Amino acid sequence: MYLNEEYSFHDVRYPISRRVSPYDVGLSFVGEPRKELLPAGTRLIRLDYQHAPISDIFTRVWWMRRAVFERLLSDSESARELRARWQQGQAMPKSAAGLRTLVVEIELMEPVYAWVGLASPLFHKAGGLEQVYLPNLAHDRIGPNRSRYARLVRIYTLPPQ
Repeated sequence: MYLNEEYSFHDVRYPISRRVSPYDVGLSFVGEPRKELLPAGTRLIRLDYQHAPISDIFTRVWWMRRAVFERLLSDSESARELRARWQQGQAMPKSAAGLRTLVVEIELMEPVYAWVGLASPLFHKAGGLEQVYLPNLAHDRIGPNRSRYARLVRIYTLPPQ
């Protein structure tokens, strides 16, 4: 059985963690996202604000396909413009001043089910960029920075400007 195969969107729509109270993931999508089997070898990218050294990589649930990231890169002339397009397209809240942006890339080692759809407008941002909601990557006992379903390819920091 593939990761998340037995779940419907309703089953994963209200995640509960120690960090945040339950919230409705459905509000982050335009309509209901489609459940999609992502094949082994798929590369996913996550842009994140650097608060401290990155940890809990595989507990993160929001990703984008590599092609979406490459389109953002090709449409941007600077790291600042890339950040702005990402924040607008995925309706990300504004970051605190001075935080750097991390780029985290993973590769799926096994096929997994994820929910894929367009970001809805939130936080006074337009949305509209495709996003991948992939819970349970670290859903076993090997820890938040390891996964039997994916491997870390690389992490790097974008220049501040």
